Amino acid sequence: MVETYKEMFGQDVKVEAIHAGLECGIMISKLPGLDCVSFGPNIYNIHTTEEKLSISSTLIFNSSLEACAPTTVGLSSPSAGHFAIA
Repeated sequence: MVETYKEMFGQDVKVEAIHAGLECGIMISKLPGLDCVSFGPNIYNIHTTEEKLSISSTLIFNSSLEACAPTTVGLSSPSAGHFAIA
């Protein structure tokens, strides 16, 4: 995914571990060997009345997901293997 992002947008992606990636740990514990990533758009003031979603980062997220999902899975159908997006 990091390589795909750089190819698409010409810059390195910021990779960091945050508390919101909990679902990946749960899925990996149930499916050992699963490659799992949690990513999404920028959201500010989460779980408050001031919560805001960055539309521009949502567009980047959607493009990245479309570009990575088929190659990450390597399958024409997610039902044919393990595929998880948290």
